[in-house]
Amino acid sequence: MTRRISISLLLLFIAASAFATPTNVRGRVYASDGKTAYPSVAVTLLDANGRGPTVYTDRSGMFNVPSVAPGSYSLRVTTPRTTRTFNNIRAESKNYTDLAPVSVP
Repeated sequence: MTRRISISLLLLFIAASAFATPTNVRGRVYASDGKTAYPSVAVTLLDANGRGPTVYTDRSGMFNVPSVAPGSYSLRVTTPRTTRTFNNIRAESKNYTDLAPVSVP
């Protein structure tokens, strides 16, 4: 009986995760002064396995990572001078997940 309940719960969890709405994770990258937009830097959204898509910021420092499954990620920002990683990024199940602006040297 317990095994049957466990299997049912597992199947329910798998079905629910299959219907989770993907989101677009977007944000802005600034230079270390916190005011100057940082264009053309690589932004990678890393999953628990350290893999994920890379996009680049536009002229105003904005980026958009499309079709992200809800969950926890790390955000790696790579500039010509440095790489900085921000942990505990939470993608939510809605159209857009807006991140707080980040500053990098």
